[in-house]
Amino acid sequence: SQATNQVPMDKWQNEEKEYLHEQPANLLNPFFEEDITRIVSKESMVNFRKCKYSVDPRYIGRTVDIELTDNEQRIQIYYNGEMIRSHNITTNQFNYDKQDRVRILGSDLLKGQSEQDIQAYIAEHLSEYDQV
Repeated sequence: SQATNQVPMDKWQNEEKEYLHEQPANLLNPFFEEDITRIVSKESMVNFRKCKYSVDPRYIGRTVDIELTDNEQRIQIYYNGEMIRSHNITTNQFNYDKQDRVRILGSDLLKGQSEQDIQAYIAEHLSEYDQV
């Protein structure tokens, strides 16, 4: 610089760099990430990266927000700012939480059945979906 007769990079390295504070690596992420919102389907599922992830049936038709964890291994699903479900990210077409599976079947196909009967139905029939 003409004012200091020093190369700006040298001045920064020798005099100014020590006064800077380290910041978290993900500090600016919220400014560059797009909001991910989905409407919960009639099947009580949300789509993310061509896969479906379950939520409690009471959220059917509601708009939810999806956030990735910092390591991008899990999604967290929020309704009105409250986390309602978290799933590992997989390549499986259907991803059911055990609680959701029982509630989904209990609210529709097996309405009025006991939880034990629903669990028996799941054990007998839904393992076929893992092959999809």
